[in-house]
Amino acid sequence: MKMALLIICVSFISSTVRAQEFLPPSETDLMNVSFNFLEESKKIMSASPKKDCDRNTVQETPKAPPAEQKEIFCLCELGKMKQKEKDLLTSMIGDYETTEVTVNTGNDNFLHGALQLNKSTVKYDGDDRGRTFGGNIDYSITGSEGKLKLSFDSTGFGKFTSINGAHKSIDGHYYLNFHEVETVDAQWEKNISKSAYSKTYLINEFKFTGETDDGKISRKIQEGWHSFFKKDMGMNMIQYKYTNELKNKDTATLMTGIGKEWTKDIGHWKCQSKAEIKGGMSINMDGGLSPEAVLRAENKLSNSSLPWVALSTWVQGSAGFMGPSVEGGIMLSFEKKIKQVYIRPFLGIERHRTPMDKLYGAPGGNPYENYHVLGVTIKY
Repeated sequence: MKMALLIICVSFISSTVRAQEFLPPSETDLMNVSFNFLEESKKIMSASPKKDCDRNTVQETPKAPPAEQKEIFCLCELGKMKQKEKDLLTSMIGDYETTEVTVNTGNDNFLHGALQLNKSTVKYDGDDRGRTFGGNIDYSITGSEGKLKLSFDSTGFGKFTSINGAHKSIDGHYYLNFHEVETVDAQWEKNISKSAYSKTYLINEFKFTGETDDGKISRKIQEGWHSFFKKDMGMNMIQYKYTNELKNKDTATLMTGIGKEWTKDIGHWKCQSKAEIKGGMSINMDGGLSPEAVLRAENKLSNSSLPWVALSTWVQGSAGFMGPSVEGGIMLSFEKKIKQVYIRPFLGIERHRTPMDKLYGAPGGNPYENYHVLGVTIKY
């Protein structure tokens, strides 16, 4: 009986399961499944998996980001850096500004003998006695802090003399003692203060003077000049036979001093003035010593209507191995600019009251005659 009941129950359950396998799902079942699937998908997608789903998949090693480049600045205090050393010239005068070259000649004859061309004017000409002829070359460099000047001067002094009572040689040449003084001068000016209208400067000067009766410069030029006018120009120019009387003498002089320069506009006039005072010592090759002192003043005047014309004056007093002297002069110059070059020809008249002028001029009765100067300055 129990067995029969068990068989009936199994048969009922089996038939029931088979019947359900063929029933389709309801709409509610589908909606519940869809909703549950959606929720489960959200959970899976939002979760971070602890392991790769596919362990056999080869993972690419992520590249490290490029290293950040940084610029490092190092500020080092070096202190005062050593500047390029200046050359000797720059250390003396500063930055270069201009150069001047002056060449001039002097003669006791006006325009070097121009009065000889007319018989009525010959009497106003010089007599080749006293300060009779000279030549000079000046070279200067001006900088922002000073000036360097170099010059060479050869000046001749003449006086008539005689040999055995005769004043002329057999060929009719007059005996003339011609004493030549040659001077090499180097001067350095160093500015103490400077403005647009004035400057004050220190002066250091070295000078070497050689005296001789056997001259090779002024005497030779005078001899050639007179010979040229006699032989080539057919003029009745006096000829000389030179004699020697004094022995040679060499003297070195060292001086220092101070100078002051002013520039001032007075209406249409422009005035430039300068004053210098120097002192030092001279020594000659015989061992003699002599104190030296020089006081000099200069003045230059020009007008705005004729700025290329200038009138200059100078006066100088000195005492030293040549004795006390007073000298001065007046000069007229004419300046012309050609591109960056200034050309300034000039002419002037000077008076020199020195022991040498008196020694050689007194025998002719005119110890302090006019001395005429011609020259040109080139500035660039």
